[in-house]
Amino acid sequence: MSEKAQYYKYYITLLEEDKDFGLSGPPKGSVRFEIKGEQCNIDLNVINLKPCAPGYSYKCFLICPDQNNFHTACIGDIEVSKEKSNLKTTFSGLNADNAGISFDRYNIVALTYQPQSNYSGEKILFPLVGYRGEKIPWKNRFNLNLQRKKESEEVLDGRDNLDVHNSDVDEPYLDCLSDGLSEYYNKDSQIKTTEQPVCNDSFNECTYSTYTLDRIKTLDNMLSMSFSVCKPFSISDNSTKWWKIQNHQLLKRILYSIGYPNLILMSNYLNTSYYIYGYYIVGINVFDHTYQFTFGIPSLYGIDPNPHNLPCTWKPENSNGELYGEFGYWLIKFDMVI
Repeated sequence: MSEKAQYYKYYITLLEEDKDFGLSGPPKGSVRFEIKGEQCNIDLNVINLKPCAPGYSYKCFLICPDQNNFHTACIGDIEVSKEKSNLKTTFSGLNADNAGISFDRYNIVALTYQPQSNYSGEKILFPLVGYRGEKIPWKNRFNLNLQRKKESEEVLDGRDNLDVHNSDVDEPYLDCLSDGLSEYYNKDSQIKTTEQPVCNDSFNECTYSTYTLDRIKTLDNMLSMSFSVCKPFSISDNSTKWWKIQNHQLLKRILYSIGYPNLILMSNYLNTSYYIYGYYIVGINVFDHTYQFTFGIPSLYGIDPNPHNLPCTWKPENSNGELYGEFGYWLIKFDMVI
């Protein structure tokens, strides 16, 4: 749309995406964009939407899905009423969130259902989504973009409250945390570059491996600045880089800040072992263009409890095999492509 246009109006219809948010049937809605000169009026209407559970909220996001300029703008929370829920807002300057992006480039509108706590680790759901044009993949980039906005700000604000094992965490750590730059990355790392796309089953969504690689580089850098690099096994595996974790809360903060809450291992066995030994290890493994994040739980084989409820494998420290009393680690691996 040209900036010279005096008046312009269009609608985006919202249809059900994630299920079970309707009352007597699926929820639905519409968003009207009305541009008058340098002002944009947005009017969102939704019907048949369930009220939020305590501690949750519905938020409306505008999404610019441009490959080289992906951007999200939250325009407000939705207060649910019995008959019809409405959100009206006005922007001047023909851009939202001070991003300098004109409204006609926000081709997706998403209504999210999410916990009010940024560190809950719960998945964001999308009860209603509308497309102006064809349906295209966007959720992976949305989640990463939102995590970077939320978690970097909260980690920076909460720096003084962290139980930081390395008290001399410096400003490059915070810079990397806030904007995800990969310039701090150690170029001698084992992580390799590839241009091949990686896809999941969510209506053919794809995340290019270069995009994933940038996140892994940032995670590698932040772990190296926060924890000690270690070699826990007598026979080194050059495809895996290991860190000794002596601050569980700091690791969780880092994973949240990069947009990897799914990599956090919530296990009573891990907590017990961490209490007994005072540490555990994590590693980034790269092999044949696949990336895995691994937890290593220290244990004496046959003496400490076996984490039978976890999909894990045993690896001894000195390559002596599964001998009674042998010290080693139970390894739990996570796929890093989400």
